[in-house]
Amino acid sequence: EALENRHQMIEWGRLARGEISRDEILDFVAAEGYTAGCDLPISLLYKDVMRRNPDAKVILTLLDPAEKWAAGFVETTGSCTYWCTKPPMTLFRPGIGDLHLWLWKQVGMTLDPETLAVPFESAVAGYTRWKEAVIAAVPKEKLLIFEAKDGWQPLCAFLEIEAQVCPSAVGEAYPYAPNDRAFMVRMNNVMCFLTDWWLVICFVTCTSVPSLLVLAVRCCCCRAASVKEKTV
Repeated sequence: EALENRHQMIEWGRLARGEISRDEILDFVAAEGYTAGCDLPISLLYKDVMRRNPDAKVILTLLDPAEKWAAGFVETTGSCTYWCTKPPMTLFRPGIGDLHLWLWKQVGMTLDPETLAVPFESAVAGYTRWKEAVIAAVPKEKLLIFEAKDGWQPLCAFLEIEAQVCPSAVGEAYPYAPNDRAFMVRMNNVMCFLTDWWLVICFVTCTSVPSLLVLAVRCCCCRAASVKEKTV
């Protein structure tokens, strides 16, 4: 949700720039009413969350082997940094560029100097390091190593959700989104195009709209005059 909320992204950007501490961003997150989090950027602070909340549980979601995960990552999330660190995105979401650069640094991933995308080899290494680090840092009784293919049952058991109210008990299938990868690839292509050409698009739009309005007014005036002549 940090991406969807401008004020949240501003705070995460401040963390990335070193203007606030990890405890301060977690205070902010708590004040926003959150009691749980998933995915980046909050997942990078799992050790801090555990320190502040000794009863916290951690779910490590995997897609092994690392090469399989990396293949999808480099085409989707790993390719977003280019347009996330440049306008117009940085105008609409201040802080997102700083956050993206900080994210990959935290997990030890490098960026291609030209495309700002995470190379495949770096993604594989980063995935492996992250997996090993989480398993080493989180007590076994507080950690669930999970794969989407496992479905609802291990999640419900780990989170102490009663069996009769677990989604699997009422026949609700575990959600899969097979088209997300293709959608994100298309979105990346569109955003890269807009990033490269947004000034031209704005210029053409700003110069064309007034001309079209003038033309529309003239057409209306001419039509009104024509109708008036016929009436007379």
